[in-house]
Amino acid sequence: MEAPSAALEYARRLAQNDIPVNSLVRAYRLGQTAFFDQALVLITRRALAPELKLTVAHRIFTVVSGYIDWISQQVIGAYEEERSRWQDSSSGMRAVRVREILAATEDSPAPSDLGLGYGLDQYHLALILWSPEHRADDLALGELERAAHSIAEHLGAVRPPLFVAVDRLSAWTWIPLGERVQVDRPSIARKVTGRGDRLSVAAGRPASGHRGFRTSHEQAKVAQHVAMLHKPHPRRVTFHEEPGLAVADLLAKDLDGTRAWVLETLGPLAADSESAARSRETLRAYLNCGSSHKAAAASLNLHYNTVKYRVRKAEQELGAAVADNRLAIELAVLACHWLGRAVLSPGATFPEERALP
Repeated sequence: MEAPSAALEYARRLAQNDIPVNSLVRAYRLGQTAFFDQALVLITRRALAPELKLTVAHRIFTVVSGYIDWISQQVIGAYEEERSRWQDSSSGMRAVRVREILAATEDSPAPSDLGLGYGLDQYHLALILWSPEHRADDLALGELERAAHSIAEHLGAVRPPLFVAVDRLSAWTWIPLGERVQVDRPSIARKVTGRGDRLSVAAGRPASGHRGFRTSHEQAKVAQHVAMLHKPHPRRVTFHEEPGLAVADLLAKDLDGTRAWVLETLGPLAADSESAARSRETLRAYLNCGSSHKAAAASLNLHYNTVKYRVRKAEQELGAAVADNRLAIELAVLACHWLGRAVLSPGATFPEERALP
């Protein structure tokens, strides 16, 4: 016995409207229960021997249960097939619409958000999510989508995010912020780094409207580019508005030239070693704090004398005072901070730090 065509069509319609399959199964169970109730009423009204009534009830129960079980398998199969087809079709259409919006120019007519299920007339936070670990299964995209929804919920998004798969290991996401123009960056970072996986996230700045939809995404792409250059592991969370990131992206466009320039500018400080890294981070904090040893010590949670010692030692390695070539040194240290081993020199050497008396 085959399921009626109307039953199969009903299952497909539920799948197209994203109604859970549990609702479909429950509808059949409720129908079965209602049928049994009516059948039992009719049986009790008949002037039959009790033994015959029991036999009839048992026969009805057996036949109907078998029918419902068999038909349920068919309609669930139709539901799952249609849901898979519908999701693939919807995802493909959504990806095409998103790419059309991203490709629009200032002179183009305002793009429509028809078919996206996402309003463009609001503030957006664009994210790029990716997994640096190559997976042998197809679970990676599902995990990325769940992560996108988790971050959106954490930020109090006004509705579910727009999620577009790029490939099996990466996706674009826009989180709808409504009228909000600010997000809690430390909170996002904690949310991502608190996960047990190796999910990485790059984020643009919140921006509004059609232009903001594109701009925030372009900024997220810049942040991802810089994050992926950081070796040996990509950064877990990278925000475009972090100080120095946009400059690091420009320096990354010619890695060979930047690497040679960093070595020429920093000398032994460009070494790929823990001691050189400590000195570079100390110099970065020192310069960010207006060349104040005291402020740098507070930002690094170090003793004032430790910072002063490291800066003096770094100047000895540079062969000149930091103030003599401040801008170049600051840019070179910034490049090392953001790009890591991509611009460091394995052949350079830096003496190990001695303990302070």
